[in-house]
Amino acid sequence: MSTIPRAYILSAHADGIANMVFTELTSSGGSGGEGCMLIDCKYYTASVRLELITNADSKPPLKEAEAFIICFDAGEPKSWDAVCDWLKLVKDGGDIPVQLLVCDRLPEDDFRTRIVSEATRNHCEVVQISPLPDDIEEGDEYGTARLKSALAAHHWPGLKLKSSNKVVDKPENLIKPTTPTKPKSSNSINRGENKDADAFGELFPKLLEMRSKATSMHHDERRKVAEQMTIQFWKALNLDEDELAGLSSSESD
Repeated sequence: MSTIPRAYILSAHADGIANMVFTELTSSGGSGGEGCMLIDCKYYTASVRLELITNADSKPPLKEAEAFIICFDAGEPKSWDAVCDWLKLVKDGGDIPVQLLVCDRLPEDDFRTRIVSEATRNHCEVVQISPLPDDIEEGDEYGTARLKSALAAHHWPGLKLKSSNKVVDKPENLIKPTTPTKPKSSNSINRGENKDADAFGELFPKLLEMRSKATSMHHDERRKVAEQMTIQFWKALNLDEDELAGLSSSESD
């Protein structure tokens, strides 16, 4: 049986926001019982265990985490100081795929620039619960809706793909595009087509994850990610790989 992946909600002197986020995210339930979130998106389902930490002196085992959500009060300097302390602890804990900073709304002064700059430097996304009207662009998500989308974009260990009804324990092994190397019987071709369909379907959660991460990347990094995803989709469709010449990642695959 797969271990349920873990995510932490960390309060930086913002217990009200942290408790609200925890309650909203766990309202969907999950196979792990109380304190679990059920992610049910177009391509997969997954259960995630959420742990709420309100004591700044606590040192949770962040190496085990797939995600963290730091909740803070953008109007309180001590709250931002606590965010910085959490970020240092997170950095020491290793590479955590999903990193989110949550506040009620960003201030309209220079402190906003500092928050956004620090978030970008640490590859975190800032999510506002109740942003000012000027901060809301058409089609943009915010609040818990954005949190759920950001979490759903991650490739959770143990997720269950809807296309194949298959449980995947190791996300890094999801993308295995296949290229025919010799003639096959009709039965083997059908099996190959099913396998290719699975590989193609498995790319979509990965695409969602990379799209979420790209918001904190520089232009060159986003370009490289786009090229890598293009190559994976191209291979999954069994198209001519010679036409990939010129993409920076094609020679290394």
